[in-house]
Amino acid sequence: DTTLPLSLSLLLGMGTWAILFAILNPIAILMNSRGTIKAQAIMGTAMATLKIPLSIALVKWIGIPGAIWGTVIALTLCSVAPSLALVPRLLRR
Repeated sequence: DTTLPLSLSLLLGMGTWAILFAILNPIAILMNSRGTIKAQAIMGTAMATLKIPLSIALVKWIGIPGAIWGTVIALTLCSVAPSLALVPRLLRR
């Protein structure tokens, strides 16, 4: 059987990820337009560094939904939180 079980946790995780993605894309465009590529590179590196071991641990703990929840947690901590501090300064430029 090649079907993937769609648990509520997996669906909620994917929905949360989609919302974060929709929020972060315009922020990335703003950051690119203001030349803050270094900040994006730092956030991306930090996110990957956190996401990979976190997703592995969560998959072992809660199964397949752990992969997306690792991504959601890493995105929130390494991209959303820093963007909340950075975006107001970029808008004042």
